[in-house]
Amino acid sequence: MLKFKTENTIIYLLVLYLAGLISRFTPLRVMTISLSAFFYCFAVVVWMIAIRERFISKDIRNLFYSIAVLILILHLSQICKYSAFGSDIFVQRHLWYAYYIPFTMIPLLSLIVSIKIGKSSDARMHWSVIIASVFSILLILTIMTNDLHQAVFKFRDGNLDNINDYHRSIIYYIDLAWGYILMAASCTISIHKSYKRIRKRYILLILIVFIAHILLQGILYTNIAGNLKVFGTVPFTVPMLYNMSFVLFWELGIRYGIIPSNTDYEEIFNIAGIAAQLTDTDGKTVFKSNEARNIPENIKQSTNEVFAVNDGDRKIHSRGITGGFIYWEEDVSRINSLNRELMETTDRLKEENTLLFEETRIKEENARISAVSRIYDDITERLKDRLRKIDEILGKSDITDEEGFRKDLIYACIIGAYVKRYSNMTLLSKTQGENSQGNIASKELYLAFKESLEYLSLCDGMTCEAFYNEADGDHEVTNADMALAIYEAVEECIEILAFRRCTVMFSLAVCDLNLIKVDVEVDITQGHTGDDPSEQITEWVKQYAERLGSCDITIRNDNEADENDTVYITITNRSAGAEVPNV
Repeated sequence: MLKFKTENTIIYLLVLYLAGLISRFTPLRVMTISLSAFFYCFAVVVWMIAIRERFISKDIRNLFYSIAVLILILHLSQICKYSAFGSDIFVQRHLWYAYYIPFTMIPLLSLIVSIKIGKSSDARMHWSVIIASVFSILLILTIMTNDLHQAVFKFRDGNLDNINDYHRSIIYYIDLAWGYILMAASCTISIHKSYKRIRKRYILLILIVFIAHILLQGILYTNIAGNLKVFGTVPFTVPMLYNMSFVLFWELGIRYGIIPSNTDYEEIFNIAGIAAQLTDTDGKTVFKSNEARNIPENIKQSTNEVFAVNDGDRKIHSRGITGGFIYWEEDVSRINSLNRELMETTDRLKEENTLLFEETRIKEENARISAVSRIYDDITERLKDRLRKIDEILGKSDITDEEGFRKDLIYACIIGAYVKRYSNMTLLSKTQGENSQGNIASKELYLAFKESLEYLSLCDGMTCEAFYNEADGDHEVTNADMALAIYEAVEECIEILAFRRCTVMFSLAVCDLNLIKVDVEVDITQGHTGDDPSEQITEWVKQYAERLGSCDITIRNDNEADENDTVYITITNRSAGAEVPNV
């Protein structure tokens, strides 16, 4: 199958046209018309082959085929008129009329081509094209029926057989002007659609072809008597002029981009810098762009329809096409470089994140330890007097007798239980999270009372009980500062009652967020000492109540009984205690 590049097509056409012109001056006068027509017909065939290879759009391709066929008809009509039917005047006359079918239709088809440039194949035909087509057909019918009216060519004395003695009538000039109008419109529309995308000198070259056609056609039409000859021969005829003008006009339009075609696509790869190549089914390279490198054999031998494989810093894509494969390369060096940088950055960030995590954890741990340390310091500050008292009690254990040591140890345990429970409640209120709001469970206060009373019951003659109503679900928590203040007051009473031979009942009557109330009933056995223990206990509690600022303490005596004195002590909270840091 013949294939032509665009620039080669123009060269082939020019060579054939030159050969046709030279053949006009050969000594074989009989073959002058036929030989030159042969070269020009062959040029049209070459152009049709080139058209077939360069247009995907069937509409544009078929229009160009029609123009080429009309040019061939023009040449064949000329050959038949002067060679095949030289003695038949009737046929000669109608072959002459038939010249004007291509003369009228070629400009019309050229106009349709120019209008269709850049439009889809299913676009509707413009109304002006329909009108122009109808008018052209009417002109053709008028010319072909000239024998009836002689409105195109008028013969002398009306003799139709005298085809060499005639003059042109009005319809002839209308057809001539109509052809010029269609050619001018076609040229204008084509150039207008491509004016912004092609070089101006190419447009000028195409305009020269159009203008040369008009001038040469005018010269030929004035050369009726054949006076304009070179070496005794007219250099070219009107069919030759139409052949050269329209074929070169559209060929130059294809060459310089006025009409988009699918030629010279390989240049796109080079201009765009695309690394691509085509191979046949055996892996032999058919086309290779300037940027393309050799494809490894292991990739060429792959039979996959579509695949992509990395080859260092390039990614090779392949796709099966009719008759072979297309391979194109993608430069991934930048991507690989960025991926390596990303991996290095990720590793570095992981290390930095680990260090930051550890640093944050250490800071949080230090903050927690610091807060806990402040709590411990606060607890130690609040309990320093009792811790000193325990130290003093245990310090004199080596100078007391066994009974005295036992009493001191019990007393130290009572104080130690207070220290432990006070510390626990403080820690619970400050280390239960952000939602604790400084509260503790009410039962913690009750358990603190109970443990202190258990150590108090170790004293000789002491009976201790603690009571708490746990059925009330609304009073499950209480304010820690109030609870600590109440517990401190209760502890003071317990230390006052130590070793007093009495029965003690502590009742946690109310314990909620608003109020804590403790009822203490102390039954003291009479006659065990020379002083009045109930009055002494009452006096000590009163002295403590006077200097106490965090709780209210009320005392009531009941001395009506003969054997026992009963002291009733009520302890209630008055305000919250001091703040300590949260953890």
